[in-house]
Amino acid sequence: PERVSVSLAAARSGRVIVYGPVRGRARAVPYQGPELVIDFPEIAEPWRGHLARFLRFCEAIPVPSKEAGRVRLILWATQRYAIEAIFAALTAGIHDVVFVKGRQLGLSTLLWALDLFWLTTFSGIQGMYIADDESNKELHRDLLSQMYLGLPTKWSRGPWRVNNRLELAWHDQATWHGSRLMWAFANKQNEGQLGRSRG
Repeated sequence: PERVSVSLAAARSGRVIVYGPVRGRARAVPYQGPELVIDFPEIAEPWRGHLARFLRFCEAIPVPSKEAGRVRLILWATQRYAIEAIFAALTAGIHDVVFVKGRQLGLSTLLWALDLFWLTTFSGIQGMYIADDESNKELHRDLLSQMYLGLPTKWSRGPWRVNNRLELAWHDQATWHGSRLMWAFANKQNEGQLGRSRG
């Protein structure tokens, strides 16, 4: 069959062991379902709840795909591990997280989604996005803009107050102050004050 229905009896891992006709061997595949199955059991409230909401946000946000155009963000195992590591760090009071990674792991896409989730979930956020050069800054600004515009109404904060090469900002709402994301790119030639006293 092309599709099999599976129900979760107990949440003990983020992987499901699949037995099938492929060489008769077991395969571990990431579990993707409505339940919050995590590899970092130390994630505590309120971060556990925010993580669950972010995972639902990912299911709604459109992302660019080389193979299929714009698709909904279904997290790979690498992406799921990374986001859980971030929320585990927040539980521990750690706010600086650094990933040493290879290419094509989907972490840029994951973090773009996290940027939009954070800016639209929490009130009055002031952030700064720093790209490696100006052309990538403009490319990433366009990608984030398209991801936001493709969100269902449930997850959207409505139209921007401004979205230009310097900043992206939302209108204030009744119970939520509009967040702001400032755009910048690294100065590769000279030391400077990039981002200081702004984000």
